[in-house]
This record gives sequence, structure tokens and C-alpha cells, in this order.
Amino acid sequence: MKVRNLEVSVGIILDSVYLKIYKKEWTSDFSNPLNAEARIFFSIWLNDKKIQDNKIFYNIHALKLRKLKGYLILSKEFGEQFQKEI
Repeated sequence: MKVRNLEVSVGIILDSVYLKIYKKEWTSDFSNPLNAEARIFFSIWLNDKKIQDNKIFYNIHALKLRKLKGYLILSKEFGEQFQKEI
């Protein structure tokens, strides 16, 4: 699925179902964007316990941004700005 060059991945990890939204351009390895060393993605995940509690987990992940070529983004500053905007 692509919307404005966004890609979506759905899977299971650690007894949770996840949905990841990302762009290949936001990664250090276009051929393997879900496992690249440096990457930015948004994820939502849930498990049976959270379903019972009517809650979900979500986060924007910004991993090793200094290694993204062509970008000058600091992870801490990126996270702080994101938190201000939501």
C-alpha cells in the first residue's frame, strides 16, 4: 500500500500485532528499509492485554539519524519536536 510514497508493513512480534508506516527515503538501506540501521518510522502495536484495556501502543521511531545520508537530524531534537506537535 502506498499513499504519498508511504509504505505499510503489518506483522507479529513479541505476541503483538504491529503496523509500521515508513518511507524508503527515511532509511539508510533502501533494499531493506524495515531493518536498516538508520531509519524513521511510525508504529502502532497491540496485544491481547491492550485490547482488553481498550488501549494501543504507538510511537515514532527515529533510529541512528546521524547515519542517514543527506539529512542533518538529531534524534533527541526530532523526538522532542514530535512530542510538541501531538
